[in-house]
Amino acid sequence: YTTQTMTPFIQKVQRVIALEVRIPESLQIGFFVSYERYFDPALTDIADIYVEEVGRDYVIVSWKTNHHTYNNKVNYGKTTTYTMSALGENYVKDHVVKLTGLKPQTHYVFEVMSQGKNYIYDAYYGVTTRE
Repeated sequence: YTTQTMTPFIQKVQRVIALEVRIPESLQIGFFVSYERYFDPALTDIADIYVEEVGRDYVIVSWKTNHHTYNNKVNYGKTTTYTMSALGENYVKDHVVKLTGLKPQTHYVFEVMSQGKNYIYDAYYGVTTRE
């Protein structure tokens, strides 16, 4: 099967899941993750990395992936040895993670990581906490 031959089928199944059948969300996500893993030719990619909010002792980071991913994580620290990490929610495309335990008016570096068809990361971002 190719992506082109599967797309109409997938669209019909999505409509059935969304409108006609009461299937638990966890099973729906499993179906989409399986579709993405086996039929979507694109590798998992990270995009739109943003620092959403900066506080005195925390930072909120967000990013997007083109697939539902798991093992979503932000590694962070004062240097690229990244001595701290924070986990995100699994099987989502829009990721939001709060980095905690930070000191006021201190510069931190971070990288975001996700796993879908492949394990992907984007590194060397920086942010300074507020006074």
